[in-house]
Amino acid sequence: MNLRQKVGQLIMVEIPGTRLTSEVEAFIRDCHPAGVALFGHNLAGPWTTAKFISDMQAVAADAGDAPLLVGMDQEGGQVSHLRYPCAELPSQMARTAASGPPAAGEAAEIMGSEMQRLGVNLAFAPVLDVNTNPANPVIGPRAFSDDPDTVAACGIAAIEGLRRAGIFSMAKHFPGHGDTDLDSHLARNRVMHSLERLREVELKPFRAAIAAGVDSICSAHVSFPALDPSGLPATLSPRIMTDLLRGELGFKGVLFSDALVMDAIAAGKATNIPPAAIAAVNAGIDCLMVLGKLSQQRQCYEMLVHAVEIGLISERRLDEAVERVQSLRLRASLPPAVTPAWPDMSHQAAATRMAQAAVTCLRDRQNLLPLTGNCSDVGVIEFASGSISPVETARNEPLGASTLAFLLGRRLPEARFLALQSDAPNALETLDAFLRDCTRVVVATRSAILDPAQVALLKHAASQGLPVIHMALRSPYDATLEPRIGTVLLTYGDQPAGVAAAVDVLLGEASASGKLPIQLEKPAQPPVLGTLPLLN
Repeated sequence: MNLRQKVGQLIMVEIPGTRLTSEVEAFIRDCHPAGVALFGHNLAGPWTTAKFISDMQAVAADAGDAPLLVGMDQEGGQVSHLRYPCAELPSQMARTAASGPPAAGEAAEIMGSEMQRLGVNLAFAPVLDVNTNPANPVIGPRAFSDDPDTVAACGIAAIEGLRRAGIFSMAKHFPGHGDTDLDSHLARNRVMHSLERLREVELKPFRAAIAAGVDSICSAHVSFPALDPSGLPATLSPRIMTDLLRGELGFKGVLFSDALVMDAIAAGKATNIPPAAIAAVNAGIDCLMVLGKLSQQRQCYEMLVHAVEIGLISERRLDEAVERVQSLRLRASLPPAVTPAWPDMSHQAAATRMAQAAVTCLRDRQNLLPLTGNCSDVGVIEFASGSISPVETARNEPLGASTLAFLLGRRLPEARFLALQSDAPNALETLDAFLRDCTRVVVATRSAILDPAQVALLKHAASQGLPVIHMALRSPYDATLEPRIGTVLLTYGDQPAGVAAAVDVLLGEASASGKLPIQLEKPAQPPVLGTLPLLN
């Protein structure tokens, strides 16, 4: 390899569009990126996506490069770019509620097989964060549990499931994003736990994943003073990326950064990304998730080339990263021929089965389940949140379409329905007017723990003296927000199969057999987002 080819191994990039363009082709030929991260804006149905990936692989091969690493966030639940005709699998937390490691492994294998069929060879999964903070705005049900041993067991099962499907795994977000109260897309967190606590909780699942042969690890843009007193985020910290991860934990795979465009690193300025990229490589990162506009990514690449030329990045550090990245790329399989049969109904059936097994009845003190009799007095209220997190707004029912209203309305046509955005003008007055004609109420929240406006509306509904069934469709921590509500169902995600399963329980057509995978001991407090200033 020449220098430019070597430096290309340091970057995984974002590309525009759904088809190969001359601009994208020139970028691959000029910058020799190690891989491409696909997002929702790159996906236009399975055959178009498969052709796009195949075309990019052909360009890389023609440029003399190894197969591209083609990756995506495909965790299941809320963070899933592949939707119908692919199977939408329940969240990691829902899988734990369903059966734990068996469901985690089966779901990972299904998602992996569908990715592999398209030509995707790297899953940005599993999430190995231990979600000990109920008000965590970016992890929540993306985690398997708040118990490190459970997270470790389910994480190993997921890694093995991906491996069976021929997909590389990526454990994230090292050394742990589970006890944070800010979203790294928007700000930087500082976790103040002791070294002893970090070893017992946050690090345990990663240690297990390394022993299980995880292919890659993704860093967190989070500061851990107990691990590095300088206050550097883990992505930029040699003490964390090299001394801890490589030295103490013995990780030998590829170390990726989380996206450098996140404000925890970039602080809203594209000019902050190249120097951060250089610092991350010197800290021990092998491959940088640069992302953003192609012009900005090209600029970052050129600055990395210059950094090597003038010695800011040593040739030894470069060669070390190149060797690891190339080793992974040379194991990557090229896209298979995509057959016309899609969707795979066995995958859809498995998603349904897992979602049904995950539904948890936390309490039913007034025996309101199932809904019976003439339901003309039943009011069904769905809250949609405002802008609370880029992760949370990835799917924002019911304002676009409502699976709950569609499924429940077919079976209870006499019931009344209200879809209400929590921050809408006059939301409280609208809710009040709706409740006047109800004697029983079903309230569906979506991560209200992150949305004080939803909390206020939920509390208002509970204060009217009506029997209330609360369906927490995303975060199970919503169940702690209003203790006066005596009946609570948890789904750990609002993908269609999960909502359908909750409707079946609501109507008595299925039982709620899910096991609570977290501790719900006291009312959780909604976070005040964005209060911690970015570190320099």
